This record gives sequence, C-alpha cells and structure tokens, in this order.
Amino acid sequence: MVATAILAFEASVNAEATSASDCQTDYYGVMTNIDVPLTTAQKCEALVVFSKCLGQFPADDAKEQVLFEKNSEVCAPYWDNVEAPSVRTARDNMQLSVDNAKEIEFFRHRRQSISVFKMDEKITGLLDTVDILKQQLVDQKQESEDRAAATAKDLQDLEKKLSDAEEALEDSVDDLSDKVDQAKSDTTAALNQAKSDTDVALDQAKKDAAATNVVLKKSLTDAVDEKLKPIAGAEKAIAALKTTRYNNPKIPVFRVAEWHTYNQRFWHDGNTGNAFGGIRPSDWTDGSRRADQMSNDFKYLARLFTKTATASTFGGTVCAEMFGMTSSTNGLMCGALFRIKNTGKSTVRWSPKHTMTSFTGWGESASITVNGNNQIGNRNCQNECRDRKDALNIPANSAGNRISTVIFLASSSYPSSYWRSTLLIFGDDALTLPDNLEYVDDLDTVKGAWKK
Repeated sequence: MVATAILAFEASVNAEATSASDCQTDYYGVMTNIDVPLTTAQKCEALVVFSKCLGQFPADDAKEQVLFEKNSEVCAPYWDNVEAPSVRTARDNMQLSVDNAKEIEFFRHRRQSISVFKMDEKITGLLDTVDILKQQLVDQKQESEDRAAATAKDLQDLEKKLSDAEEALEDSVDDLSDKVDQAKSDTTAALNQAKSDTDVALDQAKKDAAATNVVLKKSLTDAVDEKLKPIAGAEKAIAALKTTRYNNPKIPVFRVAEWHTYNQRFWHDGNTGNAFGGIRPSDWTDGSRRADQMSNDFKYLARLFTKTATASTFGGTVCAEMFGMTSSTNGLMCGALFRIKNTGKSTVRWSPKHTMTSFTGWGESASITVNGNNQIGNRNCQNECRDRKDALNIPANSAGNRISTVIFLASSSYPSSYWRSTLLIFGDDALTLPDNLEYVDDLDTVKGAWKK
C-alpha cells in the first residue's frame, strides 16, 4: 500500500500538477496520510519526487524551503539515483525528462542526390586544362614566328592551325557552359523535390504524434485513476476540508489576546512593552492607550495575539469576564485582530455590530483601528457600549488582493461593589462580510509594517 501511494504521488505530480503549489499539496497529502505510514526510505523517495515536480515550474523560495527542511543525511543516496530518460505528456504537452548526469543529443541524416561540390571539382579541372592548352598554343605560335623568316608557307600553316585550335577551344568552352547550366538546373529540381518530400513526411509525423499523444494521455489518466483508488483516506480528508475555513474564506477566523497589567505589587514583565504590542502595561490601564498606538511591526502583533479563533457569521463572544478589584491600577484588556482581504478594486464599508467595555476615568479606553488609523478615538463606555456599528472602510488596490489589519480592543468597566467586567462581543450577523471581502489567517507568516 505504501509503494502504491508513492507511485500514485509520482504519477499525480507528473500528469496533473499545474503549479509549484500543486506539487506541495500532493507531497503533503502523501506525507500526512495516516492510513499509509511511510518508512524513512519512502519519505526520501517522496521528497525526490516533490523536487522533480518543482523543477517543472518557476523557482519558488517558500517551496524550496520545504525541501531544505524535510531533507536529511539519510536521504543523500536517493538524490544520487540516476533514472532512465523518459518521454511523457502532461497538461497537453510532450515532456522529455532526463537526470542531470545524462546527456541529450540529436542526430540528423542528410541525403543529397547530386553533389554540387563534385561538379565544381570537374569544372576546375577543365579550366586548368584550358589554361594548359592556351599556354601550348602560345608556345607553338612563338615557334612559328621564329620560323617565319625562313618560310612564309610555314607561317600560313601555323596561323591556320592556330585559328582551328581557337575555334575548337571556343566550341569546348560553349559545350562546358551548357553542361554547367544543365547541372544547376538539375540540382535546383532535386532540392525542390527533396523539400517537398520532407514537408510531406513532417506533416505525417505531426499527425502520427498527435494520435499517439491522445492514446498516451488516456492511458496515463486511466493508470493514475486506478492507482489513486486505494487512497480513500486522503480523499475523505480533502472532502472534509472543503467545509472548513481552509476552503471557505467567508468563515470568520481571527486572533484573540487577553491580558491583565498589574498584580498589586508590580507591573507585569517589569513594565516593558514588547510582550504587549509594544506598549507598557502601565500605559494600557493608566494611560488610555489605543490599538492604533501599538508598534508598527507585525512581530509585536503576532507575539500578543497568539490565540486563533473561529466563529459563526451570526456573531462571536470573544471576552465576557468579571474579576475582583483591589485597586484602580489593574485592568483586563481584551482584543480581536482580523486580517481582511478586499478582492475588488474599490473600498468596501464594513459595519459589524459590537459591544465593548471601558472606563477612561481610570485611564482605560476602548478603541478600533484599520491599518493603524484611529477609528473611534479614546472611547469611554463607563460600563458597556452596546450594539455599536462603527463604519470601517476596507481599502482596495488595482490587483484586487489588498489585505488590511483590523483590531478591536476593549478595557475594563466602571467598578460595581469592587467587581469589574471586560466584554468584547460581536452581535447578530456581525461577522458576515460584504461582497468582495474575505477572512485571511496569515499572522504566522506576514512580516513588516502593518500601518499602511
């Protein structure tokens, strides 16, 4: 069963992967399948298949990091294995695969029915012969001229011979010219015929290749479907994820933080702010600090808002706490941090119904921020600010993928018989997002400034 899973993974990434993300999804699907436990050797084999799948697409640093983290010394022999070259089809393309230890070479056989180079050699030889004949005639003429003083008749005979030789030479040259023209004509005709034959053969080869691709694609598809049948557990897991927030960005997901500031003897953590959004505990409950005043770096938000929460779109009770008061110094803060994506190209208004507590008389405020902008000032609720609907503008960008940071922060109420309470509640249908808005849970990975 394990070997079948590895083969199915390799067939899947070769035939169906359309991006580096598909490669990673298929790899995690095999590695986390509780129905198919893997040996160390099979984990290494799966990692090599994952690497080859990534090689089909542009470099992706995040996916390469997964390879680095999952690799180990025991996997070294598997990276050195050299497989035989293969030809396959994927995504309607023909692909040739070969390990980097092998070479790829192409050879072409060219035939030629008439050699122009041989004809040129013959012409050159004839011209050399002509030069030799000319030189011989010159020599004979010179000899005849030397004899002219002795006899005029010999001179006339010599002139007659010279005239005859010149005429014969001209005839020879004309004949040779005719042969060259015929050779050129024959060569052109042969080349045209060869080109025509090549075009016909190439068209037929394309048709044959297309037919072969159709048959091969169906064969591969049938083989992959057959191999994937045993992985019922993985299919069930994927089907189950479709109904969760991992597949539905309209399901509310957010981060929660809840903290006291004072223990009646000293301020928490030496009254330093790094663990509390970059703001000292004394400033939270004696200085009316707000959410928009937290340090402008996601690392401070991720350190404070450590609890991941989900809720129904009908609403969510984040905090509903009561504690005994021994002085006005201590307070209980409660916050909810949302990451909201605007998939459109224009600003969308979101007005979630909410209830918060605060008492600025003792230096404790209620506040809301969108990307570091103060939305409600230092709100004093005295006890409860119930069912407020503050309008929050969620900005967009031209790419339709801008993500905003929205934070709601409540402090403690006015005391009643030495008891105080802290509430942060989202009311009826408050967490149903308008069109073009989606929930995102990326606080574990996002970096840099959040005030934009």
